[in-house]
Amino acid sequence: GSSQRIVEFGKLTATPLPSGSIIALGNSIVLESLDGQLATDTLRKQLAHKSNSLPTIYNCAISSFSILECKAVMPQLLAAKPAVIVLG
Repeated sequence: GSSQRIVEFGKLTATPLPSGSIIALGNSIVLESLDGQLATDTLRKQLAHKSNSLPTIYNCAISSFSILECKAVMPQLLAAKPAVIVLG
């Protein structure tokens, strides 16, 4: 559930992310609609001939995610240095 996703988010962002990492944050709509692995595979295929550094997309959405949760996780997220943060 949501508590396990929060624990996993904490583990993921405890250290700097790999170069080019993309983090998606949002509520249950993002959680249920974004397949991070499928998005990563698709993006890597499209960029394979253009870049040596291929991104990984992480779906870190949590049910009932709001601006308050966003403010709470942002310092740790920024410290992990993702290339892109997507808010949905």
